[in-house]
Amino acid sequence: MIWRRRVGICHPPKLDGGSKARTDKAARIQDYFELTGVLPPKPLPNFNIDEALPRPYRPFRWKYHQTMSLLNMEPDWWIELESTYRERIIQRKELYAKHGPKIVDALAGSTDACLELAEMVIQFLCVRYPNQFQFDSARIFHNNILRTQVDTNCKFEPLMFLLDNVPEDFLIVQEDEKTGLYHFRAGVSASAVGWNMSLKIGKPLHEVHGPVPYYKEKMQNSMDRRVVSLSKSSRRLTASIIEGFLPK
Repeated sequence: MIWRRRVGICHPPKLDGGSKARTDKAARIQDYFELTGVLPPKPLPNFNIDEALPRPYRPFRWKYHQTMSLLNMEPDWWIELESTYRERIIQRKELYAKHGPKIVDALAGSTDACLELAEMVIQFLCVRYPNQFQFDSARIFHNNILRTQVDTNCKFEPLMFLLDNVPEDFLIVQEDEKTGLYHFRAGVSASAVGWNMSLKIGKPLHEVHGPVPYYKEKMQNSMDRRVVSLSKSSRRLTASIIEGFLPK
């Protein structure tokens, strides 16, 4: 079985005002398109979730070279919704109910990053799918597909919001002030293959990728340099071949 995964790698700047600005419940969401320089997606006013099909992905080529496989991200396709949306959200909730911190976890110091991520996702969803999602002046997020509402003013849990509303995994890395290396600090991961949050969280990138063949020899230095210098949004395609699911 070949497993594919879409990963959006964003590099948002720090917000002016820091945590103090975040406690202002009357404040609206920051304009992350302006802050990051990423173009807003084209709205899909006629989007029908029940008819939406996944785009085909072809991550393999006949002549394969092991690289980071980073490409410029297409703003329209950061978060894609498909006809399986409702089913996948139910599955994610069931996995979290069974496995807890192996699916959703965050370390101290990642709170602002988690909130920024959730706000970026909210802004994207409301622009891309205007009939399916709205965010009103009272900071209430409306999910018209699931017919749910989320109050982002009080007791808002960003990672749980992502688990309950977006059928994608999100992993956050942050720079360690002492070493300068980026560590895996928080995330929502309901579709990981061969690992879970408890095995990776808190580790630097080279330890996170420890099981990857030839990572240390061919990719570690370039990966560390790339993450530090990342100045725009990128995307990558990855695939895994799972032993036991190969055709006979």
